[in-house]
Amino acid sequence: MSSRRKDNRRSNPKPRRPPVRAAAVPVSESTERTPNPDTNSPVEEDKSGFERLIFFSDAVFAIAITLLIIDIHLPDDADSNLGGALHHLYPEFEGFVISFLVIAIYWMTHHRLFGHIRGYNRRLMWNNMYVLMAVVFLPFSTSLVSSYGEQALAVIFYALNLALIGVCFLWLWLHAVYIGHHIDPKMPRAAIRANTVSLMIPPIVFLLTVPIAFVSPNVAKLSWLMIPVLFAVTGRLNDSAQQYLDH
Repeated sequence: MSSRRKDNRRSNPKPRRPPVRAAAVPVSESTERTPNPDTNSPVEEDKSGFERLIFFSDAVFAIAITLLIIDIHLPDDADSNLGGALHHLYPEFEGFVISFLVIAIYWMTHHRLFGHIRGYNRRLMWNNMYVLMAVVFLPFSTSLVSSYGEQALAVIFYALNLALIGVCFLWLWLHAVYIGHHIDPKMPRAAIRANTVSLMIPPIVFLLTVPIAFVSPNVAKLSWLMIPVLFAVTGRLNDSAQQYLDH
């Protein structure tokens, strides 16, 4: 009998229990890995960091546009001839108005571009810093051209500063579109091209005033009065870029 029981045990082994597996936990949006902005990979979810980047840029633009007025002050003998003193400050007023409009328009450009950008990384942050560095330098260039506007070197220096701002903006945009892929994927190609062309025009125009300054610095400065018209034309090119946001 005992041998038969052993044979039955061997022929009918006791079924084994299947291994217990942990149930899969669904990954929600709140449990996704938070990207690290110190890397060069796109950051899409760090909303607070992206807002800090924009707020910092706005503060730099505000400081730069405020510094334009600091160097404008009446001379000590203005009490005896106020009209003559104000007339003497005409170059400073001219430089202030032009630079104020340039910084204001470039701030609006910055606002428009970052309205299309949906993420950032360290490289994009540095590209933005290059833009801000060129903008912060503009008050010095304005003071230089206001004091030595009759000299070609001062006019060329100012024109190169304006062109540098435009080039930095263009590189920021090209990197965001074609290298970092930070822009809204729904943005039409026509809108991308419109923004690119509008960013190319200002630095080209400012660079064209450099050879003019060698011949006549005053003519080069007069050509800067076309800046508002120039940006108004480029603004029309961006209407198509704005339409996709409105829809």
